Amino acid sequence: MSQTTEQDLTLLLEAAEAIAGLETAEDVLWYLVRVVHAHFGPEAVSVARVEEDGSLLFCAALGGKAEQVIGMRLPPGTGIVGWVAEHGTTLWVPNVAEDPRFYVSVDKSTGFETRAILAIPIAVRRRVLAVLEFINPSPGVSVEETSALVQVLALLAAPAIQNVELTRQVTQIQERYRRLFDLNPVSIVVLDDAWHFQEFNQAACETLGLQPEVPESLRLERLGIEGDRLPELAQRAAAGEVITWEYEIPDLGRMIEARFSQLHGYVLDGPTYLWIGYDITDRVAQERTRQELLSMVVHDLRAPLGNIISGLELLLTAYEEGEEDLPFAEILSISLRSAKRLDQLVHDILDIGRLQARARSLLLTEFDVGALVREAVEMVVTMAEHSHQTVRIVLPEEEAVMMQGDLDLLRRVLVNLLDNSVKHTPEGGWIEVRVQREGDVVHFSVTNNGPPISPAYLPHLFELYFTGESGRRRGTGLGLAFCRLAVEAHGGRIWVENPADEGPVFHFTIPQPPLGELVREQGDAA
Repeated sequence: MSQTTEQDLTLLLEAAEAIAGLETAEDVLWYLVRVVHAHFGPEAVSVARVEEDGSLLFCAALGGKAEQVIGMRLPPGTGIVGWVAEHGTTLWVPNVAEDPRFYVSVDKSTGFETRAILAIPIAVRRRVLAVLEFINPSPGVSVEETSALVQVLALLAAPAIQNVELTRQVTQIQERYRRLFDLNPVSIVVLDDAWHFQEFNQAACETLGLQPEVPESLRLERLGIEGDRLPELAQRAAAGEVITWEYEIPDLGRMIEARFSQLHGYVLDGPTYLWIGYDITDRVAQERTRQELLSMVVHDLRAPLGNIISGLELLLTAYEEGEEDLPFAEILSISLRSAKRLDQLVHDILDIGRLQARARSLLLTEFDVGALVREAVEMVVTMAEHSHQTVRIVLPEEEAVMMQGDLDLLRRVLVNLLDNSVKHTPEGGWIEVRVQREGDVVHFSVTNNGPPISPAYLPHLFELYFTGESGRRRGTGLGLAFCRLAVEAHGGRIWVENPADEGPVFHFTIPQPPLGELVREQGDAA
């Protein structure tokens, strides 16, 4: 074996070992450039990587003007390097000046003179990954032998480049999967056939409290899996069934909807199972609130409806039996007030949604404030008298106060505040409505001699569905929310004062004229 052959074999063995330990395609290409430049001594060596769009990016170079070449990009098929990339064959051009494929612009931009090029593709299964250019070989170098040796180096480099690229892609996919896995708001747990936890995401850790120190048995309980259910779950999952159930984690105060199935394609020897958990705590609470609200709405509707039915039954009996001494006017008055109360409740429910969506236009009229207050009091006086309560009206002593506003909405605001006071005032107590003009606003207040409101509930009084303290008579949680929306639609303000030694005082002010965004004159109302 000649010394040259031994040197070549040593070069190839060292190259194979070195390339196997490199981590990126960039590292492999740079190694190839350094080895070729050091071993064969041409004026310049460069490598152009074939990009996804077919363009060629010079990513490594040594020798003349190398620093200007690195980073240069050529369109697909450009120059000798582009031709080799497209055809996948080695090309020796001893005189580039006579070859029309030579791209002279690179020399012009760098000031380097290219005389001859040996271009060798670095390819895997006919897919060219990069092209190595051996520029201006040293005198006396056998191009044929050089080409053969460099092609072997290219053969060593190509699969390494592909492998490190595949490894990079797999790593990126794994990282992307891990991010998606951990960022998924749904709790995900993977179990093996011995019911050991293989992995779980951040949502499972936070929702179920799956810290590392939690014992495996308790972890299964957090998944809603009792020990005696394991064989049944495994059997049903093996049959392709997705088992669903709901359960509570008392110590965490959470309700979970769980789904359990067999997981195929996971890298484990035995069966693997996928547990997915949805935190339905808020949904269950909302459903419970909805049911409670429905019950309370029905309860509040039944009272006036019962009065109407009772009144009609009395009138029907009197008609059938010819009774003439019944207080017909009083019965009809009670029934009418109850019907109006029923109508108000229905309108409150409907208008809350419209006011929230700003779809309820104000119907502006001018009216006497005193008449408005008396109408509102008339609608609750029967209920107040039933509890032996007194309702007082305090108006300015001077001439009648006139104001602009949506008469129906403001009447219902007052009725709701009065109704709230009647409910929370003790038997034999009193309720007072006070109105006064203060500059450019009309100021209303409703107070009573009932107990003060718990300070903890004050920030929530005007929130939708807030029903207050359990010790108080509970309503639907709609009345005060409606008041807030109706007052704010006028550009006004509503608030409550809560003296420690007196009953609460509800205030609201309506600017004159109203400042609401959705104001319509009554004649223009849609």
